Amino acid sequence: MDNAKLLEILGRITLFKELDDKERKLILTMPKAFEVFSAGEAIVREGEREACFYILLTGIANVYVNGQELATLLPPQFVGEVGFICNEPRIATVVAKEQVMAMRIDSEGFAKLPGSIRERIKDKIIAGLVARLREGNQSLTLLKSRPKFNEQINAGLQPVN
Repeated sequence: MDNAKLLEILGRITLFKELDDKERKLILTMPKAFEVFSAGEAIVREGEREACFYILLTGIANVYVNGQELATLLPPQFVGEVGFICNEPRIATVVAKEQVMAMRIDSEGFAKLPGSIRERIKDKIIAGLVARLREGNQSLTLLKSRPKFNEQINAGLQPVN
């Protein structure tokens, strides 16, 4: 893929929409910026530490926690941002459902970007985390409103959908 096409793609990604072309070109200069994952290949693994996050450019991936599928990711969603920002172990495993091309942003390359660019990207990452938390809270609220769920929790059983 040529740089003009990549710049166009970056312009559609929430994290980079507010950047101008010059700033987006700086993003493209980061080392190991793009990776391809085959169907069934893990993009990130729960419990592992890795100072990077990924933005899906093509393909579909599934999110698993403790082996249970929780979500499906589509471009231009991003994964691994919690480990990236907080330097914490991964909280989920993300597996390519089909071939995935992802942009990889690691902390070393990120640190070389101008502070103003880093701050704008971090703000977008935090906004994405807040949106996921809100969605998770809404799902949990709906689930907890089910009588069967509450009976199972009170009985100390693992809830079933």
